[in-house]
Amino acid sequence: MREWIKYNKGSNPLKILELVKDNNVWNLNREEIHQVLDKNDILFFMVDGSIKLMIYVNGLKVNGVFGYGEKAKVEDIYLDDLKKELSLFKDNKEYMEKVNNHIQVAEVYKKFNNDCELNIDDLKVIYQVNKPLEGFTSALEQKLDEMKSNRIKEKDISEIFNVNEEKIAFDIDEVNEETEVFVGNLSVDDYNLDLISNIKYVIGYIYLDNKKLKTKVHVKSCWGYECL
Repeated sequence: MREWIKYNKGSNPLKILELVKDNNVWNLNREEIHQVLDKNDILFFMVDGSIKLMIYVNGLKVNGVFGYGEKAKVEDIYLDDLKKELSLFKDNKEYMEKVNNHIQVAEVYKKFNNDCELNIDDLKVIYQVNKPLEGFTSALEQKLDEMKSNRIKEKDISEIFNVNEEKIAFDIDEVNEETEVFVGNLSVDDYNLDLISNIKYVIGYIYLDNKKLKTKVHVKSCWGYECL
């Protein structure tokens, strides 16, 4: 049986301590629970009487999501249940994005573990081409690192962007006038504009020495721009 149970704001912390006493993976104590319940409701996701997830909510705002797996990670098999519950709260953007990241990585990771061929979209997830993928714990990053460690990054990046491996750089010292793809955060100033002029794709952030430089950097995609 799967169900969510709710402890309303102001509830007795001892009831929650009683619920988690057999396996308190979060090391919660009475004072901490009291502080949380002062401003939030606490929801627990139960599967056959065992806790699998915990959420803090204040009205329609989600204030915390916690897994109950090893090292308090959110286990893949409960991601859909978590997403469904989060969708009930209007102010959920931060946590909905994280659960979607986990779902996306979990799908690729399953293919990886089953030795299935990975397509371009799968590779874009592994190398976080479109954006950095933040999760609830380090478990998501560990999956990405595991998959990357079993791949040939030069070959994958070449396939993703349809460029020769010689046109890919992983360090600023590798960049030349022929470089089209840069993997990592790229710092731009007046002195290296000519050097990076042919870079079209950056898997990372572009750090600008000043705002005016943005009009002189002509990349097709990156994680975003930041001024130093």
